[in-house]
Amino acid sequence: MRYILIYIGSVDRPILESVRAWPGVEVYRLHPGPDLEDQIELALLNNLETPLKLVYVGGDEAKNLDGEYGGVWIQDGPKVEGDLLRLWGLAPAVAQ
Repeated sequence: MRYILIYIGSVDRPILESVRAWPGVEVYRLHPGPDLEDQIELALLNNLETPLKLVYVGGDEAKNLDGEYGGVWIQDGPKVEGDLLRLWGLAPAVAQ
């Protein structure tokens, strides 16, 4: 399984980069602009054989992509890493 995070924004987010350590996770930081969809397609074309779970993180540009290419949008914020890992089913189990 490929887990693809597409972060749309001009600022580095170290917390989003930390998810790269998880097996199968790919992180792409893209910049808004007229070629945004081309940038997304290039990321997805990296491997067409392996199933994937796609997430967009960011503001309005990312929100507008919700549902595109089978991806879902997660709003950027302080809990985005946990939300992302839970959505992918990669978050460690919490003892109760």
